[in-house]
Amino acid sequence: LSEDTIRITLQLSEPGTVWCGATAPDGGSATYCRPSDLQDTNTGADCHYEYHIKGSPSQGTTFKELVPTAYQDVQIEVNRIAEAAIGGLGTGTPL
Repeated sequence: LSEDTIRITLQLSEPGTVWCGATAPDGGSATYCRPSDLQDTNTGADCHYEYHIKGSPSQGTTFKELVPTAYQDVQIEVNRIAEAAIGGLGTGTPL
């Protein structure tokens, strides 16, 4: 682990897939999606929640882990943040 990586540890109560995405803090740069910018009403607008969380392979911002067993610790390391853009088409930059 390095200083430019966030490690998230969590569990699911049933098998599934975990997706993670970094955001800038509220009050931070509008270049990146902030928690208050995330929305789920318009898939054609910036910072759509699902697109942001699932990331973009072309940006290097897709961080997911398959969880085959309930109540098993899962760790995901996030080291890039996506720029705010419609459909996640912005540029991923290191944290």
